Amino acid sequence: FVGTELDGCENYVPFVFRKSAGLSYIAKGYELLSESGLCFAPEHLVPRGLKECKKHLDESVSDPSLRISDLAQMRGVSDVYFRKEFRQNYGASPLEYVKSRRIENAKLLLQTGLYTVTEVAFRSGFESSSYFSAEFRRMTGMSPREYANKHQLN
Repeated sequence: FVGTELDGCENYVPFVFRKSAGLSYIAKGYELLSESGLCFAPEHLVPRGLKECKKHLDESVSDPSLRISDLAQMRGVSDVYFRKEFRQNYGASPLEYVKSRRIENAKLLLQTGLYTVTEVAFRSGFESSSYFSAEFRRMTGMSPREYANKHQLN
């Protein structure tokens, strides 16, 4: 299936292939990848409504009032279903995706040297500078201040 329109997670392998004895090992591989979060759907297989929610999420990633439940409601599904659908299609939970995007934005702001760590935290969409610092350290292996000192552009 690699390189075809079926190149994606287990959910996108046709039922007939999943049930055939000769190809069941392929389906099991897709299933394991899907459960691990390492596999995600090709963009052309992502449901349009989910793409719209992700676009909205991308546009408002630094808004601290952004709530996953609002995106689920926008999609017309439950929070649980939305999280599952997002992970299956994008390889990360909505919360992991948002935190990752916010940390990437924070890295850019820290590199400029124009803002304090607290300002970067709030400009990136975090509601607490201590939570921001803890997440930044968890995701990058260094504190925001260490990162700024090491990667400053000027």
